[in-house]
Amino acid sequence: GLSSKPYLLGKYNLLYLDDDEGNRTVFEALFMRDYQVYLAETPDQALDLLRTGNVDVFLTDHRMPGELGTEFLARIRPEFPDLPTMILTAYADVD
Repeated sequence: GLSSKPYLLGKYNLLYLDDDEGNRTVFEALFMRDYQVYLAETPDQALDLLRTGNVDVFLTDHRMPGELGTEFLARIRPEFPDLPTMILTAYADVD
């Protein structure tokens, strides 16, 4: 968990999945100073990065072509049951 990694020993590793390049660029610009940021454009890229074991927190867009963020989280939950996750969306609903 987050509490097991003292901040002074290094930055937390964030992985952000979003099919929109502009969103990925903004996310990286906002968080790169305080965190190690990894970016993925597709769920498959995100899964490859998650399997490195270097991700402390995973954030995903919700509305993406092919697979919704909620669907991807449900798919990876069995493999990464303790990974903190968050869904980001520009929409008012998640339906």
